[in-house]
Amino acid sequence: MSSQNENKQRIVREAAALMGQRELADRMNVRMDEMTSWIDGAVPVPDAMLLQLSEILVSWSGSQRFE
Repeated sequence: MSSQNENKQRIVREAAALMGQRELADRMNVRMDEMTSWIDGAVPVPDAMLLQLSEILVSWSGSQRFE
């Protein structure tokens, strides 16, 4: 796996850890098995999905209360 793909995988994995894998899959409008395959590195994360993820994270972070 290329370092670029590893970085994309890490971003998705960490986003799933923040908001939960189910919520992230729902917000990205993908099946859970697809999300799992990205997190496991079995399938590369498409660039378009990474762009969508960035928009989701911005929206999600604005609704969170950090202490």
